[in-house]
Amino acid sequence: EGGSGRAVHLSAERDGGEPVRKWWEDRCVEWCFARSEDGKFGDQKYLDDWPERFGDKVHVLQHQEWTLAPWNATRFPYGSAIIYHFHGLRLLDGGKVSLSDYPLPPAVVRNVYEPYLGSLKKALATLKGMGFSPVVQGARPGPFARSKRLLYGVYSHLWRARLQNYRKI
Repeated sequence: EGGSGRAVHLSAERDGGEPVRKWWEDRCVEWCFARSEDGKFGDQKYLDDWPERFGDKVHVLQHQEWTLAPWNATRFPYGSAIIYHFHGLRLLDGGKVSLSDYPLPPAVVRNVYEPYLGSLKKALATLKGMGFSPVVQGARPGPFARSKRLLYGVYSHLWRARLQNYRKI
């Protein structure tokens, strides 16, 4: 995706991914902010030179549809994905969950998020049974934020529908 939307999977035991993970961890501890600075941005720009830096210890997937996330969930069919990045999923007060700030296709919510949320609910119950409490990651959005999300979703779907209804022949 032009350098964005990266998925990282490291297998320490099979292919020696631990040195790669450790290098990345060290860089992120040194500097990791949500802003561009000196060729860095968050934890992502560190990945740019990995093919050169780590050679055969990393592989760049050539199939963008294999790694889906909320920002590209409308570009590729969810059934093609082998990895889904649940970016923006947050535990809220009152046992609620915010799925994403991006508009999500209903099929993705039904077939990707709902099974994941079922597993997450079981995992949280197991942790609670062991004496751990999940950290609430935000309050339920207020009416303004919900309205903004709704309007963005409507606009996004209308824009996409407009593009999808026209084809070249």
